[in-house]
Amino acid sequence: MKKKLISLSLLAGMLMSAMTGCSLGGNDEIDEDDLVEQVDTRTTTISLTAITGENTTAEAIAAVQDAMNALTKKEYKTQVILQLKTADEYEAFVASQIEKIEAEEAAAREAAAKKRAEEKAKKEAEKEANKNKKKRSKWVTTTKAPVESTEPDTQEMETDEYGREVAAYPELEGTSLDILFITDYEMLVEYAYAGYLQPLDNSLESDSKMLNKYIYPTILQSGQVDGVTYAIPNNHVIGEYTYLLVDKELADKYGFDAASVTALTDCEVYLDAVKAGESDVMPINTTDIDVPYLLTVAPEVSFVGTIISSDFDDRSKMIPQLLFEDPRFVNHEALVDKLEQGGYAGEADRYALEVRSGYITTPEDENWEENYYVIELEKPVCTHENIYRGMFAVSSYASDLGRCMEIITMINTNPALRNTYAFGVEGVNYEFNENGTVHMLNDDWSMDFFHSGNTLIGAAPETLPVNYGEIGVLQNNETIVSPYYLWYYENEVTAPLLDQYLTTEAPYVERWEASGDKVTDAATILFDIKRDFTSAINKLLKYNNIDGFVSTYLTHYDNYFAG
Repeated sequence: MKKKLISLSLLAGMLMSAMTGCSLGGNDEIDEDDLVEQVDTRTTTISLTAITGENTTAEAIAAVQDAMNALTKKEYKTQVILQLKTADEYEAFVASQIEKIEAEEAAAREAAAKKRAEEKAKKEAEKEANKNKKKRSKWVTTTKAPVESTEPDTQEMETDEYGREVAAYPELEGTSLDILFITDYEMLVEYAYAGYLQPLDNSLESDSKMLNKYIYPTILQSGQVDGVTYAIPNNHVIGEYTYLLVDKELADKYGFDAASVTALTDCEVYLDAVKAGESDVMPINTTDIDVPYLLTVAPEVSFVGTIISSDFDDRSKMIPQLLFEDPRFVNHEALVDKLEQGGYAGEADRYALEVRSGYITTPEDENWEENYYVIELEKPVCTHENIYRGMFAVSSYASDLGRCMEIITMINTNPALRNTYAFGVEGVNYEFNENGTVHMLNDDWSMDFFHSGNTLIGAAPETLPVNYGEIGVLQNNETIVSPYYLWYYENEVTAPLLDQYLTTEAPYVERWEASGDKVTDAATILFDIKRDFTSAINKLLKYNNIDGFVSTYLTHYDNYFAG
């Protein structure tokens, strides 16, 4: 029997997050329908299998488990057993658990089949015996067999240390694999295709729909395989900004209009002037800079992609092209060559132009505008490489999807639980600094912060800004989503195509890197590329569907910003 219970402590946690700006999307009001519906009122026990650091001790695991259970038992009458392994051990451990579970299930099926056969044989024997019995006399009465009770199992009780009768929590039965940590997209795809994970879309539309408001839509959508959600990714700040810092004194001296800059090539005349006129100033601090908003269809592919604008619409799609056809790419590459070969970059005490990366708030936090004209060269771009920071899934071997999703939801919405799982026990493993960040007292509990659930709620480690959660809300809302970020090249169809593409492209990469005149050589290389492997490009792109990305992204986008 299901009873809808509105959790007061969960409500309080969400209200606290809203008041401190930690809930994603700025949702200050909470509908009762958004709260998790409790599936069962009886106690239960589930496992959480995940990665921990090499220095984590068994004693710390037990203490953190107790601290987490103090919260989860009060909230959902659910006990969580932590099964933690180091990164080197993790996947082998999960594989062994799956093997054991499948062996146990096979043995159970065999035992059940044997029992059914024995019962059938027994009934047949009784039927045969009844044929040989004499008919009963009409005055002989029979006793009606008792009807088995259809009442649900009662809650087992036990006596606690104070002599009180309290609900008992069951032990894990056999080998357990309930909540499962997924390291990256490759593991997600592998496990989804193998049938190891349960689909979660129904939960996101019902009991756990509040996750749609706590997790940024692009991040939430990244837990999908073939349009089906199999994992809840950990919420985090996506990517970083690229800034150009222009020395105010030098810019004014040489009449450089920093406000007009949209690309490094706009700075060439200024850099030349500083190079010629300032012997004690290095023109630029680095040449390790790409064309702004240059997106390639795969990390390894150099010459096929798209250059988008800073106002690129996430709902649209871009068709990849050969980058040699885009003068922005060719001219940028030519300038970088000039800077490298001309001694424009290197170690120095002062630079005319600096390339820096940071958060949306970094210029203000570090007071850059006092000495520099600050140019926002590139907003964060969500790519396959920066979207995945771990995720939680429910294995196909879990006996209670609802209870598992309650805990996954809680670790993404309840700051107290997230803090405990991330940092351990307060006063034992960590303490709060005066500014609210966390200082670790030891490494007995060693958990990767970005593996701990929603990193934009609760406290941040002292290595991150104190307002990391607020930064996440602001910055993720400004993030541009690459139209290629969900393309996957490791399946049996596309992997050979990518290998063929890269093999064919390799000689042209060498020609391009060795070119002394990229503007001139680009046309020749472009002609040869088109002649030699246009078909290889088309085959590779054919198996990566942008339209599928757009439609699934819009669903989460609308849910996130609804209300």
